[in-house]
Amino acid sequence: MGQDFGVNRFLAVAILAAGLGTAAAAEPPVRVGLYQNLPKVGWSGSGQPAGIFVDLIEAIAQEEGWSLEYVKGTWAEGLDRLAKGEIDLMLDVAYTDERAARYAFHLEPVLSDWFQIYARRRSGIRSLLDLNGKRVAVLARSLQQNIFQKMVEGFNLATPLVPYADYAAAFAAVETETVDAVIANRFYGVAHLRRRILEDTGIVFSPNRAFFAAPLLADRARLGAIDLHLAAMKQDPSSVYYRSLRRWMSGELGFILPDWVKDAARVAGSILLLVGLWVVALKYQIYLRTRDLLRQNKEKAVLLSQVQQSEAHFRSFVEHANDIIFSLSPEGVFTYVSPNWRDLLGHDPREVLGKSIADFIHPEDLTACLAAMEQARQKGGANKVEYRVWHQDGRWRWHMTSGSFLPAAEGRPAQYFGIGRDISARKRFENELRDTKERLEATINALPDLMFKTDREGRIQEFHSSFLNQTYVPPHSFLGKNVADILPAEAARVIRAALDEAAVRGYSHGAVYSLPVLGEKAWYELSVSTMGRPGNPSADFIVLVRDITDRKR
Repeated sequence: MGQDFGVNRFLAVAILAAGLGTAAAAEPPVRVGLYQNLPKVGWSGSGQPAGIFVDLIEAIAQEEGWSLEYVKGTWAEGLDRLAKGEIDLMLDVAYTDERAARYAFHLEPVLSDWFQIYARRRSGIRSLLDLNGKRVAVLARSLQQNIFQKMVEGFNLATPLVPYADYAAAFAAVETETVDAVIANRFYGVAHLRRRILEDTGIVFSPNRAFFAAPLLADRARLGAIDLHLAAMKQDPSSVYYRSLRRWMSGELGFILPDWVKDAARVAGSILLLVGLWVVALKYQIYLRTRDLLRQNKEKAVLLSQVQQSEAHFRSFVEHANDIIFSLSPEGVFTYVSPNWRDLLGHDPREVLGKSIADFIHPEDLTACLAAMEQARQKGGANKVEYRVWHQDGRWRWHMTSGSFLPAAEGRPAQYFGIGRDISARKRFENELRDTKERLEATINALPDLMFKTDREGRIQEFHSSFLNQTYVPPHSFLGKNVADILPAEAARVIRAALDEAAVRGYSHGAVYSLPVLGEKAWYELSVSTMGRPGNPSADFIVLVRDITDRKR
């Protein structure tokens, strides 16, 4: 205990009494929308969140210090909640221009996907034209529903679409012959086909990329953090990204030979005996190849459009963000800074490009910044560093950067990507708090009084005095003991009465008692204050004891 007694406790009491206290509100949890679409996203038989997207967001949340709160529902319910801001993230959302107008997307795709059509075995459905007059189950309000509706309208097919809340209900409807076929993404179809009496028809369409989506006006920094982690994960074969893919897809993405292919193989054996039918088979192969080429061209056009849209969204986010986004070469030279550098630090961004961080970082903090870059390069993942950066007006501003290192790849050099935030206000408060603590320590050390902390029963818990020779007995002999076990009965009675008064009123002043010290009677005056609300039976007390012997004489 000694002279360090209660400095921190007195500091807290003093700050609260002076109105300087602050309460840091806990960060609210990130609300994550779930719908049943395993293996990409959903929940297990025990109701626990599961799937590839769940594995990734939980790994990112652990790195970023986020807490997650899952909100279960259907696909359509999740989209509605996202639009209203009732959830912060929706998992497994394919990007479209229409959705980009309603929701916010990050840049790095999580998965590439496409849609396939499944039907009952031996249904005879092998091409889009075979669906004329057939009923097809789709996921309600999904991308597949919109695209397939346009396809059947383009071919003038009478193919009614029947929406279902989830894929499980849609697949069950095909098995019970409520509908004739079902559309699903390739992950769900392959993962569940073995357990059902359905087969792959070979009809494939609409390649797409799946992302995390957020409300349109949400904090884009969270999406930026997701991009940084995804990019780092994809560069590491042992990361949670690849472990999750192996976990969910191992043993389920093996090739499943549909029954119609087996039948076709047997028929093909007979066709080979007929020269005339060989020509038909050749033409059919040409048709398939042409279809594949057209599909590939369409996929490239769609991907190019999505890249252009993503770049536009990212540029808008960067230009209007409150944080500085930047990239550095491995040598610490700026290769990119966001336009808001001018607003936050005063420099023209064009003057920053090509310069070293040593031109802007405080010399005392440069080593820590370079060490953070090297740690990110060697160990991967994101890390944080605090440092002072030079403002054009000549002041040093405190910043904190969260960044990660992206290794070199074909056509792209290695770079360090960071997001810098101004923490100068926080640093000023920390300095003010430290100064207040030092002043309070000096004040306490200058007091001639003895200070004690006791519990309700009078047991001495802590002690402070700059003059140790003032105590009736040495401190080591009374700490942890009751005043009744140390002091004469009358002195102990006075102290207990003062504690009782303070317990009711919150304070007690002026109680006096005497002690025999060095053969003479020494007089002391008490001041007692309760630590907490009066009447609390578990409250402790601060006791000040002042020697008034000279005044008594």
